[in-house]
Formats: sequence, structure tokens, C-alpha cells
Amino acid sequence: MADVCHACGRALPRRRIEARDMEQTGWGCPTVFEWTDQDGNACYFRLRNGYWRLCVGTAPSAGTAPSGVDGVCSWDEAVAMVAAEGIDLVLS
Repeated sequence: MADVCHACGRALPRRRIEARDMEQTGWGCPTVFEWTDQDGNACYFRLRNGYWRLCVGTAPSAGTAPSGVDGVCSWDEAVAMVAAEGIDLVLS
């Protein structure tokens, strides 16, 4: 089954982002992960107050965290949150 937008139900194209030299720079409210992608863009994932933001270069994406997730998450949980929006984060 294709991934769909949670807001409108449309099919989402998958987007793959390779995370190189990833490091966690914030550990709780906000949780922050920073890395460089396969094209050399500076990237980050930030989770705070139940909302996440992913920036790849100057292109932001955002979403709502699952119920009960506020501002603390692991890398695997961050990967799952953005995967629900059609973005595959892969450590490389």
C-alpha cells in the first residue's frame, strides 16, 4: 500500500535522505539530530512540544508527533515519524 498524506489522503512520493556524520545535539525538549546529507546539505530534525521539524538545506518539512511523544525521542523514533510523511532517513 502506498503512503498517503495524513491531512488530505493523497499518495506521497517517497524521498530518501542519507544522514552522514549524524550527531545528537539536543537530548530533551527539544530533541535535535544534525547531519549532512548525500548532497552536502546541512540537515536537522527537531522535536519539541509534540511537533517535529526536518530541514534539509533550506527545505523544511514538519509534522505532529504520535500521541504521548512530546519532546524526547530516539533516532529510530525520529526516523519513524518522518517515514509516516514519505521521507526515508537512512544512516550512511
